[in-house]
Amino acid sequence: MDERSPLPATSIGSRISRRSALAAAGSLLSVSVAGCLGLRERVSQTLSSTELRSLWTSDRTTEYGGNHHQFAAIDSVDEPRVVAPHSSLTGSDDCGVTAADGAGESAWTEPIDRTHCTPHAVGDIGTGVRDGGREVFTSTENGELLGFDAVSGDQTLDATVLDSIGYTAPVVGDFIGSNHVVAADFEGLIVAISPESEVVWSHDIDTRISTSPILTDLTGDSEQVLAIAHGRRSDSGVSVFGASGQRQWTEPVDATPRSFTTVTDGSDQLLAVGTRETAVCIDANGETQWTTPFGEVVSVGDSHDDQLLVAVNDGLLRSLSVADGTVSWEQSLVDGDETRLNAPVVGDPFGDGTPTIAATTYTGAVVLLDTAGEIIVRHEGDDSIHVSPQFVDLTGDGSDDLVSMDGHGRLSAFDVGDTA
Repeated sequence: MDERSPLPATSIGSRISRRSALAAAGSLLSVSVAGCLGLRERVSQTLSSTELRSLWTSDRTTEYGGNHHQFAAIDSVDEPRVVAPHSSLTGSDDCGVTAADGAGESAWTEPIDRTHCTPHAVGDIGTGVRDGGREVFTSTENGELLGFDAVSGDQTLDATVLDSIGYTAPVVGDFIGSNHVVAADFEGLIVAISPESEVVWSHDIDTRISTSPILTDLTGDSEQVLAIAHGRRSDSGVSVFGASGQRQWTEPVDATPRSFTTVTDGSDQLLAVGTRETAVCIDANGETQWTTPFGEVVSVGDSHDDQLLVAVNDGLLRSLSVADGTVSWEQSLVDGDETRLNAPVVGDPFGDGTPTIAATTYTGAVVLLDTAGEIIVRHEGDDSIHVSPQFVDLTGDGSDDLVSMDGHGRLSAFDVGDTA
């Protein structure tokens, strides 16, 4: 792997939040305004009455400046947490899993021994609820699958079950049995772990997995299936495994998967893949519904109503129709030599139920947009950003705050305010 060009992370499994409520909002605004403006690239001015106000910046950083594994944000009325995977230079003593509370103070830390500290020491952070308790999960370059109580940091899972780098976020659900944790390593091994920390199922796809697994009910029969995006270049695809562990289908995709999520089209659940060149949507039966080419790496992000948000490494954020993949609008977020973007997310920073989009650029910008693609406010940071931002209510006031993590693993929290 090229440490200078980290894989874009996805936001799958990284947050327990109010997104499901927001997904149904904002359709009239996005459809009517986009229809009036037409499809065009727009470079908007920041609305002068809105600003991103700094709440806090964490003091935990790493010597390594290319942290590119996704952090997690957990909503809680009393004890929100932001949990970061900190990788660093080989042999350093600053690798670990660290959690900040709603005020940015250290909540807990789980260090990684310096003998296993590398730029890929800690994978993406996943979240889940088992037996009523909120937990966070990650896997390591050393093949460990780790789980922690999100609030206290007490360890809930420690199993060395992977054969190679644990790159992506583990997920929690009812697969094979209830409250199972499913994880995949970079070389294609997938495992399901019981609440007793035993391996109850495993399958080796024998090819790259660089996006998080997805556990979801694709068909509406109340049974969760496991979806995996896998492969490299032309030998790539999406596979779905049934509740008993059997492979149900595999659908080829055109290029290496780099991001993976679920979207809905009416009552239908679909799988969306961002590859090195295209955005692809696949239905519950394994049939490709549409492919939209961009010629650059695509990071599929959150969706709202009938629109899928994608960040493309040409510097443009785009909104695609879930029905057919057509581009509803596009917005330039960055230009110049470095135009890579991270997957966008949707939240409610104004606290009124109106969905708002947040995105980050590799140059260090944090950008808020409305669902018509107009920029609301933009913040330019001092360091590069290689992961998606996350919305989370840190203060308990009913509105989402926004958290970003830069390449040194530094967490920054913002709220959206009025300058007037």
